[in-house]
Order: sequence, then structure tokens, then C-alpha cells
Amino acid sequence: FAKFEDEVRSKLDASPSDTSIDYMDFMSKLDRINTPLHYVKRIRTLMASTNGMDDVLEAAGEVEDIIRFRHGLSEPIVSALRQLEKQLEEGGSTTGLDVQRLRAVWHLLHEAEDEGYFLSSEKERQKLADLASDIKTVEGELQELCRLPPDMQRSPIEFVTLVYEILGLKTEWAKMLGYDNYADWCLRSRVASSTEEIKKMHDDIAEKALPIPDEILAYARTGGSNISEELRVYFLLDSVLDGMFNLCTALFGIVVEEQADNVNGWHRDVRLFHVSNAEDGSHLASFYLDPFMRRFKLGTEFTAPLIAGSSIDGLKPLVYISCKIKTPTWDDDPAYLTLDDTVALFHEFGHALQHLLADVEIGNLSGAHNIEEDASEFVSQMMELWLFEEQFLPVVAKHAKTGETIPPEVMEKLKRERQLRKGRELLHRLVLGSLELELNSGFDPKGDESIIATQRRIAEQYLPPVDIPAKSDMSLLKVIFENNAGGKRTSQYRYLFSEIMSADAFQVFKDAGFRNEQEMKRIGQKFRSAILEKASACPAEESYRDFGGNDSSADSFMRRCGLDK
Repeated sequence: FAKFEDEVRSKLDASPSDTSIDYMDFMSKLDRINTPLHYVKRIRTLMASTNGMDDVLEAAGEVEDIIRFRHGLSEPIVSALRQLEKQLEEGGSTTGLDVQRLRAVWHLLHEAEDEGYFLSSEKERQKLADLASDIKTVEGELQELCRLPPDMQRSPIEFVTLVYEILGLKTEWAKMLGYDNYADWCLRSRVASSTEEIKKMHDDIAEKALPIPDEILAYARTGGSNISEELRVYFLLDSVLDGMFNLCTALFGIVVEEQADNVNGWHRDVRLFHVSNAEDGSHLASFYLDPFMRRFKLGTEFTAPLIAGSSIDGLKPLVYISCKIKTPTWDDDPAYLTLDDTVALFHEFGHALQHLLADVEIGNLSGAHNIEEDASEFVSQMMELWLFEEQFLPVVAKHAKTGETIPPEVMEKLKRERQLRKGRELLHRLVLGSLELELNSGFDPKGDESIIATQRRIAEQYLPPVDIPAKSDMSLLKVIFENNAGGKRTSQYRYLFSEIMSADAFQVFKDAGFRNEQEMKRIGQKFRSAILEKASACPAEESYRDFGGNDSSADSFMRRCGLDK
């Protein structure tokens, strides 16, 4: 890095008043320096998530402390980036490639901003770094507290004290960077660019969702049915995978094939798949699937890249998907999924598709992991919707012994259950999104209303009475602050934001008619080129308009929740 830094410095010093930076030369060299570090960090995350034994977590922590990217505080590197920004903006081109490059430059300049490069003194930069360190420490304490088993839970006061401390530190940190509050900093690179825009979305949805329909109130009181578990006998892992891959072949023109030998995974259950173009057989990407839950493995589903594909280096994406399906009792027993497991698998494969099919210059800068946070659940949520269509569900759901598909009356029950669950879930999303937004923007820690009172006020505004937390129940706050500690910042609203996009996009397929294979293929190819291949190279709202022709509407989403009054 030091050699590259000197090279850039020499170029800038040689002609300070008229320096032109070659984008491809500069960015490709910087990326080649950073790529090995990105890879080590991703391996570190993979191992900590799939094998969380104490020694692995300790080693992962050491790796996290060792690896530091220096470009954000490098004077010649940041100067070159600002020059590139100027060149691209003055060029006035709106071609896809120039937009991709400008967004890549902005991503790196945002990193420099977060490092404190643009602050006026070294003293201020050190203070900012100290605040970031304090936030990490306190959030770590909060995570440890939340992970304690029920019989070891401590007083809620300890949790609330940490939350107040985190809010204070984050507010101070954001203000040092020139933002009015922490939420404004988070929204600098989102589709929703202001707290007012998010509040309007919440208000528009609440206008249709409230008062809560009697059916959802009754559903909340009963806690829902056990239909997900009851249908386990219909969902065999290999059959579900085959159906999901065949759907992607029909829609997106890809073929997914498993490599049976020499998998080289991190556990004997891990499977390796390769993705190729159906038309010419060319290799596109590969992914690992770690399907089963086990001791020391993170107890949730997740998808992440190991290698971000880059056209300039010919790198192909390598992704991993981790699920929490119940492990078969014996090695030769079939693996059965609940309906919830199946939905989660489709959801995670939606995330994977955005990595696997991304066609960008520099994957570390323009890949799917840099998609605007509030659009990041769009594709994954759209993939879920296929499971609740009569034309598709029989493809993946067949009785393990008889081969029969799910009976029509059960299918209707399933769809009704899904609608009620989504309606109830929508109300919870309104609470979490509104609560998080208020705490990170307008909440006054020294004001008359406590954080507990704020949680209850917002919960009473949206939730069925049975779901309103008791005074000592911190569950809503825990969801928010555990997610924040895990890297999701002021992002609870993203689920509703993305679901509006996903339901609206899915309606495009539905309106064309699922049995119209030519139209399905045409629309699927358009979705691939406009959404999946673009990754974060284009603003998410522009990618959506390229696919759907206009901005997304909440109408389809509200209908799916049974709230289209």
C-alpha cells in the first residue's frame, strides 16, 4: 500500500493544478491491494458464524483487530478520489458505466468521511476514533447481555443503561461528522433519503392498516396455527432445491449444478454448487450451502460473499448460504423442511442471486453487499412469494411417501395463514421502524419521556393488545439494538420498504400469467439485467424503474397482508 500511496502522491505533486487520474488504473490497483484483506475478513466472519466455539471466536476477534484499511486516512488516496469524483461529475455522462464508477468513488469517500479524514485536526480525528471504539465496546456488552440464557438474565436496568449510553455516543459521533443526528448519517446513502420520507411511508401504511381488523386481532390472540410444522412431510430438501433451481432456470436463464466430490467445505454437511448460463454453458459463479443447524453455529439464516466477482480481474463470485434446518437423525435419513424453513431457504437464495449474477467492474465496491440498505431485502422477499402460488408450490411440495401434492383445502388454509401472519408482522414492522427512527433522530435522553415509555407509546399506537410489551419487557428494544450492534443501522424500516418493492415486482410476473412461459422468461431476463446484474452499480430506485417502468406502489403489498381497504 505504501508503494501505491507514493506513486499516487508523486503523480499529484507533478501537476497539482491539472492532474487527471486514470480511473481504471487507480481503482484496480487499490482493489488488488484490498482484495486479500476483504477475503480474510469474510473468512473470519464465516468461521465465527458457523463454528462459534470460544477459541474460534477469540481468533476471529484477533483478526478483526489486526486488519485495518488505510486508504480512508491517506491524503494522496483521498485527494485522488476527490479528483476522480470531479472528473466523473464534470463529464456529465449518465451511462451505466460512469454511474457505476461514480458510486464506487462515493463509497470510498464515505469510508474516508467515517474515518474522520475531513475533520479539521488530528485531535478531532482521534476523538472520533475513540467514540467509534466506545460504541463498539458498549454494543459488545449489550450483545453479551442479550445472549444470556433466560435463567441468567439480569435486571432490565442494566440493558436500559447500555442503550442510553449507545444513543448518546452515536449522537455525538454523528454530530462530529456534521449530521444533525445518527439517523441522518445512516440515510446519506439510502433510497429513502430523509426521516420525513420514512415517516410518510409509515403513516401511509398505518392509514390502511388501522384500526386493526378483527381477523388479525383474533389471530394474534391464538398465536397462529402449527401448519408450518404439519407440512414438513411435503418438503424434502433435495426436492425443494430442485424446484427452486428450476424456477431460476425458467426465469433468469441459469443452470445450477452440484459438485459432489472435493467440496472442501468447513463441515461435512456443506454442499457446493456451480451456476452457469443456460444459453451457452459459461460459468458464472459458485456457492456453498450449509443447510443444517448444529451446536456452535449461529442460530439464524444468513448469506454472504466470500469472493465478490469483478469483470476487470475475471474473478467469479463465491457465496455461502447458511440455514438452520433440523438435522436428520441418521445419516441416510431424508432431510425434511418445515414451511418456514422452505421460505427461509428461498429468501436466502434471493440474497445469493444478487451476488451470484452481479456483473460489475469491481465487486468489492459495486457488489450486492453495497446495495442501499433499505432495498437489500427486495429480491429475497420476492423469491418467497413464489411459494404461495398454486402454480408453483406443487413443484417443490410433494408428500414424501405418496408423492401427492398439498390438497387444495390445505393450500387455502396455508395462504390464509400467511396473509394473517403478514398482517400481524406488518404491524410489528411499523413499531420497530418507528421506534428505531425516533430513538436515532428525535429522542431526547434527558427529556421527560423515558425510553421504556417511548417503546410502549409506539407499541400501543400499532400493535394488537396481546402483543404490547409489559413495562419490564425489553423485546422490541432488544431487536433494534442487537441488530444495530450486528451492523444494521437505522434499518428496521427496510423490511416494509423492501416488501413494497417485492410485492409490486412480483405482481408484474403475476399479471403476465404464470403459465405463459415466454412472458415469464422475458420478464425474468429483464429482472436479471435490470436488478440482479446491476447489484449496487446503479441506484436501487433506478434499477427498479428500469424493470417495472415506474416507482413501486404499496397496493400489492397491502393486498397480500389483507389490508387493502
